[in-house]
Amino acid sequence: MASYEILNPTKKGEPRIKITVEEGYDDRGRRIRFTKTVRMKSLSDRAIKKAIKEFELEVATSNKVTKNEEISFEAFVLEKWMKLHVKKNLRLRTYQTYNSTLTNYIIPFFKGMKLSKIKPIDIEEFFAYEKDSGRKNLKGKYLILKSIFTKAITWKFISKENDPMEEIKEPNVDKRHREKSYYNEEELLILFKVLEGVQPKQRIAIKMAAVLGLRRSEILGIRHHSVNFNNNTILIDAQLHYDHEQKKFLLGPPKNGLARTVIVPDKFMEEIKEYMKEHRKQKELCGDAWEPAIDENGEPLDLLYTNPYGYPNHINSITNEWVKLLKRHNLDYINFHGLRHSFASFMVAKNSNIKVIQEQLGHTDVRQTIQTYSHLTKDVKLKELSKFDDIL
Repeated sequence: MASYEILNPTKKGEPRIKITVEEGYDDRGRRIRFTKTVRMKSLSDRAIKKAIKEFELEVATSNKVTKNEEISFEAFVLEKWMKLHVKKNLRLRTYQTYNSTLTNYIIPFFKGMKLSKIKPIDIEEFFAYEKDSGRKNLKGKYLILKSIFTKAITWKFISKENDPMEEIKEPNVDKRHREKSYYNEEELLILFKVLEGVQPKQRIAIKMAAVLGLRRSEILGIRHHSVNFNNNTILIDAQLHYDHEQKKFLLGPPKNGLARTVIVPDKFMEEIKEYMKEHRKQKELCGDAWEPAIDENGEPLDLLYTNPYGYPNHINSITNEWVKLLKRHNLDYINFHGLRHSFASFMVAKNSNIKVIQEQLGHTDVRQTIQTYSHLTKDVKLKELSKFDDIL
């Protein structure tokens, strides 16, 4: 943990800050604390954050706290890699995913081992254990370990010659029969018929995934000003996440860091407009009881999807309501993200321009769209191959 205080400027008028970095407690229970006075060009938030980060890295990569060769794998991962790299450089959702994977799978296996003593055989045994246990996401775990030891080398906790990941190849995983992942056109028609009897908030959320190709977190991040009725578009420039450590909702950038504008069909835009009118009425009725989430600047988040008092619904609420709907109407199971796949597969089956699909989905490269969604549904494949009947 780091903090700072602004000091009197130097005789030349240069601003200064004193940075304090705390590294827990020593064996006698005394707080381990390091300080440094830094001359600054300015006292902007950005400049101060940069100075703090640099000093934290200096402390982390020095021998002040623990000799590098003595640090445990667990301590390095949690106190160094997670704090100085993942939390500061990656998105909240990625941080949460990494934290879960480390806590449940990786750290328990390497617990008690020193970072510098881990050998390639230990890595191989880890993946063998994961495979034998029938666990998933081996590629994700491989990438996490790769990043951990890459940073350990960069920060000089281990030498490049002692990198246990150097000769480790990404694990091969037997392709398993995948569960149904999207709806075809006929199944979408059935779904839309069912949605006619569903509450507007849930109906529109589902359609935003199936008709517009939006991700769940993108739907939850839509604000009233994001919707443009004049040209039937919605600006997708944020995702809503919940920070379990700070216990508050946060708006972060879209998945690839780039905002995009999605086109909305006329009929669906009318549904959205009606829902937004009712949402505004609810706000007026609540008056002072309306309690929206607050952003980092202290401004209220004018979100489209909230509870009756303006506060964001639980991140999993859309998914939970979706599963209930499937069971209630005996529909084939696909997860909520499968609605996004349904949108893409429907567009491909209708021979839509792949560039249009890419832009609607928010892929940075059209090749990603082609690789992910160029598969055709069984019906379309049969239709295309039946053309041979004309010449046989």
